[in-house]
Amino acid sequence: MKDRKEGVQVEYVTSRLIVLSCTAETSERKFVESLMTAAQQIQNAHNKHVKVWNVSQRRHDISSSLDAIAFGWPSETAPPLEKLCTICKNLDQWMLEHPLNVSVIFCKGGLERCAVVVNAFMRDDSVEDRFSMQRFSERFLGPDGPPSYKRYLGYFSSLLSGRISVNSEPLFLHYIILTFFEPINVFLKIYERLVPVYQSRTVTLKDSSKFEMDGSLKLRGDIFFKCIVAASSFVLFSELKEKLEIQKLRSKFLIALQNV
Repeated sequence: MKDRKEGVQVEYVTSRLIVLSCTAETSERKFVESLMTAAQQIQNAHNKHVKVWNVSQRRHDISSSLDAIAFGWPSETAPPLEKLCTICKNLDQWMLEHPLNVSVIFCKGGLERCAVVVNAFMRDDSVEDRFSMQRFSERFLGPDGPPSYKRYLGYFSSLLSGRISVNSEPLFLHYIILTFFEPINVFLKIYERLVPVYQSRTVTLKDSSKFEMDGSLKLRGDIFFKCIVAASSFVLFSELKEKLEIQKLRSKFLIALQNV
């Protein structure tokens, strides 16, 4: 949100679910000072009945000041589905342990990561005050929210309802085809559960460019693809950015996957 204040802010989504957030632009000094103040405020209000989950980058000061559990993932990407299921299960278990227990979700940067956890957690049958959680999540996952977040919330909801189930069998990637790109130098990186598992050689794109794996690449779980412009490309970045924005409407990925 554009009107977010500098420093760590405390927001009660419900009486038992708290969000601690801080803008990425906050100075380091202001962040550390306000983090200690917010931690003390929550400690005074709830004593030993507090548990914190950090859904942003792991930091020592966050872990030490808040005793936070590291559950982060990169901004503007969907959380691994397994991680989203685990944090919701942990939130539920903690709140059921004692009626005074409160859960705190911390995030430095955009609040979308907090919102996606709140949105997923409110789908649990045992959750109270679902309306407040819905209102919070909609503030940061509205029309401008990352599409991948919304897609993963759909997966999560389908898992809870039993409409889909997790496929435990691996898939094998044989090739990727990119079409309708300008002749620029790029390489591909593939991540499995946010861990890099493959990087291609640099190629100059054509109308249709095929990236073949050496044999096949075994994959399972959440897969993330990056197409990266190589430093050797002679296209000016400003020109390239404009071209890629146009190409988003007509470029295609063709990914060949199969079970074995």
